[in-house]
Amino acid sequence: AFRAASINPIDVRVSTGRYPWGKYEYPVVPGFDFAGVVETIDDEVTSFNAGDEVLGYWSAKRFHRGTWAERVAIRADGFVVRKPKCLTFDLAAALPLAAATALLCIDAVQPLEGEAVLITGAGGAIGASGA
Repeated sequence: AFRAASINPIDVRVSTGRYPWGKYEYPVVPGFDFAGVVETIDDEVTSFNAGDEVLGYWSAKRFHRGTWAERVAIRADGFVVRKPKCLTFDLAAALPLAAATALLCIDAVQPLEGEAVLITGAGGAIGASGA
């Protein structure tokens, strides 16, 4: 069962028709991040069971099937992980896109153990993700 989705700046651009990088495929369903409970699984899926609490990131090409929906169908190779018990569904849904982006940025810088990384302009979701 779908429980929560986040709102990122790109979602606002898509939902208001201000996405500048190409055309939409209709119907448009914005949203990348989600949190919920697995309802059913395909025979190929061995890492999750019905009833597992999960969070993840998903969007079909050109925002055709985003996460601002009642249900989200994810491919077996999609980005989905178990939701930590300490997180509410709302908090879990806010993590995937911002945290993955922050992690990619830190990986690109490759800080050594013990080095400090200064993140400037961290007022948005990426700087606040804690990655």
